[in-house]
Amino acid sequence: MLKGGKGNFGIVTALEFELVPVPSLFGGGLFFSGDDAPALLHRFREWAPTMPEEVGTSIAINSSKIHGHNPKELTAEQVAEVRRRLTRSGIDVGGASDEDIRQGMQQRAEAFRDNAPLSAAGAATIILNGVRNNEWRILVGDDALLLDSMVRATPLEAYQPDFIQRLHEQGALQLTGD
Repeated sequence: MLKGGKGNFGIVTALEFELVPVPSLFGGGLFFSGDDAPALLHRFREWAPTMPEEVGTSIAINSSKIHGHNPKELTAEQVAEVRRRLTRSGIDVGGASDEDIRQGMQQRAEAFRDNAPLSAAGAATIILNGVRNNEWRILVGDDALLLDSMVRATPLEAYQPDFIQRLHEQGALQLTGD
């Protein structure tokens, strides 16, 4: 409700919102004491394999889904954008169907998950050691170490288009496990 309104002046005295039903909603952050890390990571290792496919732990796959780019469900417009990116990268996709592109993106996400250069146990060890040592920054894996080093050496270059290419040239962020 707006009271007044004369001479370009008014005061909002009430707002009404109409809510819509949401069948299910999951979100938010969980924060734990560093002392709880060993038990938390142990429980996570037990929990993760029991979850259905749509509740996975893959960063590449989950990030894509959250941003509306589930590889299995890319729209024609999203497939066209993937084609443009692949072509700019020197990959010939001229003969690939839209479904080929979708499958290729799904395979790439799965390869990122399945061919990780560091096992879950290795990552957990690095994290636990960092927590035990009261480290405020914990870098997990060679890619994280290289990325951190490059950003610290030349922070503004991290925003340049060739930054990822330079990471790739040094062997980082290889999504296919080669």
